[in-house]
Amino acid sequence: MTTDDDRVVFAGPPELVEGFVPVDPANRRDIRVLLASDDGYQQVRALTAPAGGQTLVRLVLPGAMPPDEVAAQVQVGDQRYEAVVRPGPHTQLECSPARLDLEPGDAPAEATLRIVNVGNTSVDVAKVSGFGLMREGGVDSAIGAGLRTGDRGLDRLGHFADTLAELHGGLVRVSVRSGAGILEPSSATTVRAVFDIDRAELVPGRRYSGVWVIATLRVPVSVSPSTPPAQPKPTRRRRTPKGQTS
Repeated sequence: MTTDDDRVVFAGPPELVEGFVPVDPANRRDIRVLLASDDGYQQVRALTAPAGGQTLVRLVLPGAMPPDEVAAQVQVGDQRYEAVVRPGPHTQLECSPARLDLEPGDAPAEATLRIVNVGNTSVDVAKVSGFGLMREGGVDSAIGAGLRTGDRGLDRLGHFADTLAELHGGLVRVSVRSGAGILEPSSATTVRAVFDIDRAELVPGRRYSGVWVIATLRVPVSVSPSTPPAQPKPTRRRRTPKGQTS
């Protein structure tokens, strides 16, 4: 049975899979690394650097290579070394647009997001989630309120907490109408979501922000509640004095 002591081991996260090869650094430019596949051995790009009397080799692997053990071979001229490649799990999502700007009205706000799984593990896009809102500049304002107060000790902390609570915009409940579920590596989905925002917690004309978390993806969300339209003043009916006709 072949053990790690008998072969070269390349391991690490997909973007940093590396290992030491028992080759003099003077000959490191001759190093070739080949991965086993259904079609035989395929060469992958290898970056090398001197490491004492050996050579450190970093592999440039396909982004969606699964976190499995793959047989490999290191070639240096006529020399052959058995090897194994062990990329670690890597969860990474990308989306477009990169941020959302919502203007809640009488009906819940809606948004569409295109999500691509560029990692090497599957990801669950939750059907229901939520996040909190804070008025922009709210944390700085709360810190300032705590520092400016004449109170000391825990009372000063209380001013900070009270101001922070006043500037909090409540919770946003997110319901994914389509696009939820397991997203496999190299796959994409279009997420259509509804954002239930409690407008009673918001001050019209002020901007609030939060972060919608989808697995490892953090989507900044900006919420700008519209100012309610001004109500027309009631028209007073002019009274006609007695004895006169209009």
